[in-house]
Amino acid sequence: MEKNSQKCSSIEHEEKDAISFCFECKVYMCNKCESFHSKLCKNHHWFNLDKNINEIFTGFCTEGNHMGKLEYFCKSHNKLCCGFCITKIKGKEKGQHKDCDVCFIEEIKEEKKDKFNNNLKNLENLSIILDEKINQLKIIIEKINENKEVLKLKIQKIFTQIRSELNDREDKLLLEIDKKYDEKLFNEDLIRESEKLPNKVKISLEKGKLINDDWKDENKLCSYINDCIIIENNIKEINIINEKINNYNNEKDFKIFFYPDKEDEIKCFIDEIKKFGNLDEFNVNSKIINYEDEKLIKNWISNNKINFSLLYRMSVDGDSFKTFHDKCDNQYPALFVAKTKDGYKFGGYTSIGWNSQSNTYLPDKKAFLFSLNKKEKYQLLDDTAVIGCFINRGVDFHNDCYFYQNNMTKCYSEGNHLFLKGKGTVLANNNDSTFIVDEVEIYKII
Repeated sequence: MEKNSQKCSSIEHEEKDAISFCFECKVYMCNKCESFHSKLCKNHHWFNLDKNINEIFTGFCTEGNHMGKLEYFCKSHNKLCCGFCITKIKGKEKGQHKDCDVCFIEEIKEEKKDKFNNNLKNLENLSIILDEKINQLKIIIEKINENKEVLKLKIQKIFTQIRSELNDREDKLLLEIDKKYDEKLFNEDLIRESEKLPNKVKISLEKGKLINDDWKDENKLCSYINDCIIIENNIKEINIINEKINNYNNEKDFKIFFYPDKEDEIKCFIDEIKKFGNLDEFNVNSKIINYEDEKLIKNWISNNKINFSLLYRMSVDGDSFKTFHDKCDNQYPALFVAKTKDGYKFGGYTSIGWNSQSNTYLPDKKAFLFSLNKKEKYQLLDDTAVIGCFINRGVDFHNDCYFYQNNMTKCYSEGNHLFLKGKGTVLANNNDSTFIVDEVEIYKII
């Protein structure tokens, strides 16, 4: 609470902020005046203005610069006023209440006295309600913050998983590149093998020249034959490497491509990443459907951008057909949802709406019924005569589902199941064809 900015009543200290007010003297005091006043008027009562007291009743008018004694009561504005407030000459911050219903404060005494006790009780009750509302607000805020943190953790978990999958995919592609190139093209092992061959060939040639004229020496015959085998193996190894090199030369134009590689394709993918994920709000003020139900219904209507505008709620507006027609006639497209005492939630959609004047069944090829418990949508058996527009009926989807007996609490369907006679679709089991509902809501689809 802001500190009181009232100035001291003393002419000498009128620029100083007042820190207290004396009820007997009807003056505001600064710290110096209060010190003097406490010694001079010990039995007076004064209040410190710093202690959460924004307004002190002085008995004098606070409008403009009146400072007149509050002797009158303005019934028009329920406000105390002074002679300057009711003067017949309006202007210069005077005469604000000259045209109002004004009386002396003594004349209003009994009326205010009679209301006083009742107002005290009302204030006590409102105080209790206020405490309850504040506690409810704290719980709601706590729940909202909890949901907020849960949502943040969920998003972080999803994006951590996406980043992990992207990193794994990158590592896999890099390894695959090495594997494919090593299988097709030169590798370090082949280069090392081929680099050793010239030296082997040189040594073999030198030995060959030495032994070429010395085959008659029987003592060295075994060694010479071994040298021949080495030369033969060298030739074979050279031929193998030459063949590999020739094969590689044939694959010199071998390339591996990564897709997408075009700038517009990569940009398109990046744009999709940037748009990944959406934050959606649950805006339906319903006692029946929740966020998941809303998403289902929007999907069934094939439009996620629609909004629901509440037309009728049975628990608030009553269950008469007249009220239903007064609030819902010619409001379309329209959606109705209901909840039975057994907890079944169901409803229907019509693109043409209802009215109480047609007195017939109208065709609607877009109409359908649904079960929120089973999360299923059902096309009607006959779309040529679907929406019943009768003054003595409420929501009416012909024999598939309608409310009867002049109220919106009894829903009727042919057979012992709700909706879709002949298809055996059991949406709300019952011993007969009547289903007692706890709540019905009608929305206009925008």
